[in-house]
Amino acid sequence: MRAPSGHHVQVALRLLDEGALARFRSYVTITRRNGWSCWEWTGKRDHMGYGRFWLDGAWRQAHRVAFVALQAEASSPMPRMRRRTIPADLPQLDHRCVNAACVRPSHLQPVTGAHNHRLRVLRGNYRTKPSLQRAAA
Repeated sequence: MRAPSGHHVQVALRLLDEGALARFRSYVTITRRNGWSCWEWTGKRDHMGYGRFWLDGAWRQAHRVAFVALQAEASSPMPRMRRRTIPADLPQLDHRCVNAACVRPSHLQPVTGAHNHRLRVLRGNYRTKPSLQRAAA
């Protein structure tokens, strides 16, 4: 495993101040999983395996911080100077790479809670609450 390229992480997280960006980058390592090149979170994680990042006086989900701070990764050579939001009607982020610890913005897509649950069932990814496992059976 190697440290992520400064260019790729910095472009995606440019809206974080320099201190927060440096802290965020210190917790990211590039890994290969199932054909995906993930930005694996190596810092604090919750019981579901999602990264946690201290920002603005509170613990935040690291993948949501990365997604919202995204300006441009591959779609545009010039970063946009506005924050991206998670749409209110699509409040959850699906990890297309099926890696809860991944914070790479291009691996995340906004989805509804119901769609996210269906994807977990289809993928056999039951790292979720036991009550949801029973409901899916």
